[in-house]
Amino acid sequence: MEKRIDTICSIYTMINKQRPKPDGTARLYIRITIRKESRKIALPIYWPLRCFNEKSKTIEPRMENDNDYLPFLAIIETEKSKYWKAAKIFLLKDMNFGVCDLISSVFITENSHLLVEWMKYKIRQQIVDGEIKVNTSGNHKTSANTVLLYLGKDIDMSLIDSKWLTKYTVWLLSKMSYGGAWARVKDLKTYMRLAEKLGTTLHPDFKNHCLPKPESNPIYLEKFELEKLIQLFSGGDLSIENFDCLRSFLFACFTGLRISDLKRFDNNWIVNNEIIFKPTKKRLTDKKDHNLKIPLIPIAANFLSTLNGQNLVIRSDQKFNERLKTIAKLAGINKNLTTHVARHTFATSLALLDVPVTIISQLLGHKTIASTMIYIHIADRVKSDEMQKLQNAFSSFSLKLA
Repeated sequence: MEKRIDTICSIYTMINKQRPKPDGTARLYIRITIRKESRKIALPIYWPLRCFNEKSKTIEPRMENDNDYLPFLAIIETEKSKYWKAAKIFLLKDMNFGVCDLISSVFITENSHLLVEWMKYKIRQQIVDGEIKVNTSGNHKTSANTVLLYLGKDIDMSLIDSKWLTKYTVWLLSKMSYGGAWARVKDLKTYMRLAEKLGTTLHPDFKNHCLPKPESNPIYLEKFELEKLIQLFSGGDLSIENFDCLRSFLFACFTGLRISDLKRFDNNWIVNNEIIFKPTKKRLTDKKDHNLKIPLIPIAANFLSTLNGQNLVIRSDQKFNERLKTIAKLAGINKNLTTHVARHTFATSLALLDVPVTIISQLLGHKTIASTMIYIHIADRVKSDEMQKLQNAFSSFSLKLA
């Protein structure tokens, strides 16, 4: 029979009546419902539809003296008991929990608190639940696989302390930039904290490890560097692939479009000299899609005029960044060009022109001006540097007052 704890949680057996096999059997599931949120967990058992009691939510013998009936019933009840046990632990601790918390708690218990297994499981779960985007999940999977690359095997989370994290960080820094190492460690800690919330015991020294966040200093192009790229684009000496890449990059420099939106760009987005579209990246908590409107200035429109009616051609992010590095060398620009540099260039250029931060924030599609302020700080720093040049020009003069 169906059980309930404080009327908030139900766990019972169900059969998939919609997809029976030719022999009349169908797969069994455990259905978990908590506060109207439900999830089905498949069992490796198929049972005749005629031998499933919908009222009591239990299987019945398939025949007289069915020797396999009791063993299968025991398997089902054992699986259900795992989730009841996890639910009782949450309730005894007076903790709020949902279906995902319950399933994750059982997963951790069964997998001996292995870090990489837990990370990959939780990543899949968050994608299904819409908690993270596919691109973000790719970064998190890389963080999980990096642990395997370091150790050659998985590791129990309870063994990870400050000393282990320090050694891991040193190894990461020998393989990648500080920012990359910081991101790998951050992801690892994030998933360990999620496991801790579900009852996993971590090493008490785990939280003593501290890796400062890298200073945010976005790379952007100055006016003379943009002019170099425009001259290179107009010169006619680029390969077709580099030409397409540079066109997309320069278009983004004058519109602020993200790489994800460049890939989707459609000429139908242009209405009355404005680019109107729903950006790919938005807060997961947003209930409504919001159109973003960006004025299409003539110089940006000029890059579209070379498309001959086609849409922008964007390769994979990796290939795109590889071509940008080639283009930077051809133009004589000593900066690490990536897909993000175009957007940083757009925002910083507006900030240097004293465009109000609220307007820049709207054009970038930021929810708050907090994310936009970095460009204002850059502009202020540049202006301060320019003023210092004026001071340096008169450094040999001294003002003597009588």
